Amino acid sequence: MNFTTALTVKLFGIVLGSLAGVALFSSVSRAASTPEVNPCPGIYYQEPYSRLLVVPQGCPANAMVPMVPQLESEQRSLPEDQQPVLTTIVPQMGKVGVLLKNTTNAPITYQVLGNTEQRTLAPRAEIRLQALPVPTTLTFLRSDAGLVRVVPIGNSEPGVLDLTLNGAMGLSDSQTTVRIQSSGKVNAY
Repeated sequence: MNFTTALTVKLFGIVLGSLAGVALFSSVSRAASTPEVNPCPGIYYQEPYSRLLVVPQGCPANAMVPMVPQLESEQRSLPEDQQPVLTTIVPQMGKVGVLLKNTTNAPITYQVLGNTEQRTLAPRAEIRLQALPVPTTLTFLRSDAGLVRVVPIGNSEPGVLDLTLNGAMGLSDSQTTVRIQSSGKVNAY
């Protein structure tokens, strides 16, 4: 073997060894830089976090897990579910009519959310709203900043809700919103 061939073989061995070393070093450093991730860290089971944090899916339950269904059911509760039913009405083909009577000495601004702009009902006046889709929400505000009390009046006309808007004596009697549910239940709050 001549000198050039021997030198080439040695250089080839060095290069090949270097490449193998780089590949080995690269795989070792990659393994060291991406640590194994614990999907269920211990912090989820230590106080006070065991009562504050919900564990990731697939991990054993902690003290918070039994509380989650209770919190979700409380969040689903709507205002109309917490209010007593003022009256009921039978919607006609998914719609109702509403007759509003202002018995106060002040104009009342009203709105059917999503259906009308704000409108004003003069003192001692009445208005009939027709074919309102249910569920629907009506809001009321007296122009003199007085309080409003909503009183249902019996009506023999099917699918029509008669409401008298009176002055309220105190905050506990005041109602600024009427909600007519799809079931026909009417809540005022």
